[in-house]
Amino acid sequence: MALADILRKIAEDAAREADGLILEAEADADEVRARAQTSAGAMGERVVAEARERAEAGARSRLARARITARDSALAARREMVERVLAEAVARLEDQPAPQYAALISAEVAGSARGGERLQIAEADRERLEGHLPSALVDAGVVDIEVAGPTDTIARGVLLVGDRVRTEISAAAIVAEHADALTARIAGVLFDSGASGGDA
Repeated sequence: MALADILRKIAEDAAREADGLILEAEADADEVRARAQTSAGAMGERVVAEARERAEAGARSRLARARITARDSALAARREMVERVLAEAVARLEDQPAPQYAALISAEVAGSARGGERLQIAEADRERLEGHLPSALVDAGVVDIEVAGPTDTIARGVLLVGDRVRTEISAAAIVAEHADALTARIAGVLFDSGASGGDA
């Protein structure tokens, strides 16, 4: 074989080999591009899914906070209504005619007194109670108590003072002492779903 034939043969083999290498490289590049596109697509889907989940979680969180805020507002409004009713109960007890008011105070004194104490009448109730309290105390079975001078240490009612006792006896104290039971009854009347048509 002549040198020209050998060189041509080498050139043809080199060209074929180069063409094969180019085809392999192009196939590898296509495969890398396809994998990159698939990976980018999956990554994009994952990013979108994660963003959607974050948005949904944020919406759920905002909804939960809104529900809690609404519940807290409703509870605060209910609490305020109950407190207004309790305050009205105190006012109505205090505004009773003097004989009934003295009887109420005397009944509470009878439950607290042990004998030998003295009663100080709140300055605001002095005029109403001074004339009625002694007989109301006797009617309630309280006999060993001195009705002393007025006091400005309490707003209304009387102060029961003894060796080991210093107790305010007033409409406010009576309502406060029974606040839990009164609150339950008031709430039942105001918020009972059968009575109001709303949620309890």
